[in-house]
Amino acid sequence: PCAIDPLSRKLAKYRYHQAIKLAQRYKAHKIVIHGGYNPRIYYPIWYVEQSIVFWKEFMEEVPADLEICLENVLEEEPSMLLDIVSAVAHPQLKLCLDVGHVNAYSAISAEAWLTAWAPYLSHFHIHNNDSSWDSHSALPCGTIPMKEFLLQADNLCPTATYTLELTEAADSIRWLMEELPWNNK
Repeated sequence: PCAIDPLSRKLAKYRYHQAIKLAQRYKAHKIVIHGGYNPRIYYPIWYVEQSIVFWKEFMEEVPADLEICLENVLEEEPSMLLDIVSAVAHPQLKLCLDVGHVNAYSAISAEAWLTAWAPYLSHFHIHNNDSSWDSHSALPCGTIPMKEFLLQADNLCPTATYTLELTEAADSIRWLMEELPWNNK
């Protein structure tokens, strides 16, 4: 969405429309899309400004029963995607917080991102890591205090949905069932 080349933006729009058609086919109500920021290519101001232009136009074409959730990847601070979503000000444009990406690529804690993004959060990608790289480790295996984070997320964003982004989920599912008081929801 923020590409310098207009043909790349046109391709992004085309691919996102394909994703919408697929989501409708499967009766999905959310699509998660990476924000597209790459610090080696874009200045933050360009990324934010061009993304706002793209999403303001694109959101007018999104079916009423579908949310688009922009996910952080290489963003180093929460303000970039927050500025995009708040400036577009479309009720179907939300945020997806990937806590593992935050831990690997940002000096700001996942808890601080959660607090800043809470009004716009609709989905979470949860996995852990040791902050050196995006390893998609089990929930209790890393430097994110996952139990505290998930309790805070449930408190601030009670209607949000979650995806476990793990190569092996069994241990994390057991951990969730044993550690969290809302495991019977």
